[in-house]
Amino acid sequence: MRILKSILILVLTAAAAWADSAESGGSSTNYIVVPFDLSVFPMISTAGQGFKTIDIIQLNIFAGYTSRLQGFQAGIIDLAGENATGFQASAVISFSGGGSTGFQCSGAGNFTAGDLIGVQASSAFNYARSIQGAQFSVINFSAGPASFQAGVIDFAGGSIEGGLTFAQAGVVNISAGENLFQAGVVNISASSSNRVQIGVVNYSEDPDSVPIGLVSIVPNGVFHGDIWYDETGFLNAGLKLGSKNIYNIYALGTDTALSNLKATIGLGYHIPIDTLSCNIEALLGAVENTAYFTRAGFISSIRAGFGFELAQGFAITAGLSFNEFESLNTGASIQPVTGYKFPFGSSTSQFWPGFYVGVEF
Repeated sequence: MRILKSILILVLTAAAAWADSAESGGSSTNYIVVPFDLSVFPMISTAGQGFKTIDIIQLNIFAGYTSRLQGFQAGIIDLAGENATGFQASAVISFSGGGSTGFQCSGAGNFTAGDLIGVQASSAFNYARSIQGAQFSVINFSAGPASFQAGVIDFAGGSIEGGLTFAQAGVVNISAGENLFQAGVVNISASSSNRVQIGVVNYSEDPDSVPIGLVSIVPNGVFHGDIWYDETGFLNAGLKLGSKNIYNIYALGTDTALSNLKATIGLGYHIPIDTLSCNIEALLGAVENTAYFTRAGFISSIRAGFGFELAQGFAITAGLSFNEFESLNTGASIQPVTGYKFPFGSSTSQFWPGFYVGVEF
């Protein structure tokens, strides 16, 4: 591996030195069009030396260099000193010192110093100044906005001439500029203009974003405490965390007899109406029996209600709900204080209408 790395560094260094000497041999407008070029190393090829070349087809036994590519380049290492238009296919690395239009494909990595219009695909890394197209690799890096990135780690930088990152789909997605969509395990947007995030952990600087996940952190969004009592006799205390419109709910509760404990997570949608607000929420709670420390079952709820702000940062809340209890143990059940359950339940599933009242601060 060290030998291969040393050879690669030697080839790239030699290619850079050879390119400088070749470029100095003619004016910036003097190019020789080479229909077909067979190259062993950048300094050993059928195209010759001492002038700028525009290669149409170049096949590289080990490594090849052309000033500009306007066609097809294939080998172990592909090098284009300026722009590359067409198709670069290499076993190790494809490189363009300017912009790339077309397709870069390599076994290890692709590097475009300028803007990419097209696609980069490799097994390790891709880099471009900005992307109108797509990147597919383990690590995808765009110094500016990117149309689409799919990999393990995706990074898109800030805006270049008003550019926009459309979508990132990876394990970790990071965007420093304006972006529309991120889907992954961890999504991070450092921009004040971010639309939709779907992941386990989401971070966004946009208070109007739509983060959907287990944990969503929005510094200028929602960070509220919440206490409510519902029809099952549970008193719950929790936290709402997210953007101004979409938030996560985390709560712990117990019934008045302290015979059951409940841990709840949920997702909510907030609609502000002056001092009033409308909240639509979906909740899932795990119920634990304190007498035997066994899992009794799960309560699923969909509820809709209103909040009325009495003072800055303090509101009373109330609403109605539809609930289902799925029992994990024979005989385990939830008894709503109303005493009413829908008749379409079973020995393990119970359904009932409900309500809640509480405060938010």
